[in-house]
Amino acid sequence: MYQHARAFAAFVLAPPLTVAIFLSPVFGSILLSDDPFTGGFASTMPLFFIGCALAWTFAIVLGLPAYVLLRWLDIASPWVTIAVAAAIGASFNLASGFWPGNEGTSTSVNGCDVIVAGVRTACGYWDLAKNMMLSGAIGAIGGLIFWLIYADGWKAPSRKS
Repeated sequence: MYQHARAFAAFVLAPPLTVAIFLSPVFGSILLSDDPFTGGFASTMPLFFIGCALAWTFAIVLGLPAYVLLRWLDIASPWVTIAVAAAIGASFNLASGFWPGNEGTSTSVNGCDVIVAGVRTACGYWDLAKNMMLSGAIGAIGGLIFWLIYADGWKAPSRKS
């Protein structure tokens, strides 16, 4: 029963902690084009709440079934948890990258024609890969935070629960 309480706490706490880390001044300048704290604390609160809503959605929809599967297969470990969380994070961009667009749509990002006449270009696939790596890294950090809360450190939890 104790292990289930730790898992619940990890599912509740890991998403907002991950979002808070990536909205901090250290990572904020990397992830956002402007300084997220230019407008003060109030300007980042909407980003925090939106980020938490997305992170909890991914944790419930994809993370919870993955947790149950890893426990059922008895392969839950720090490295497996981090890898699965990275894959879950990258899945956000993967799903949006193959979403069908309008045939007349053209999009350009940073001088790169990402989509031309509804078709993703090679530059567009490279942009998608970079976005997947970034969101995968965010997912990996979330998986690490989850594991540290869940297992009370790096060690594997006891199998008695």
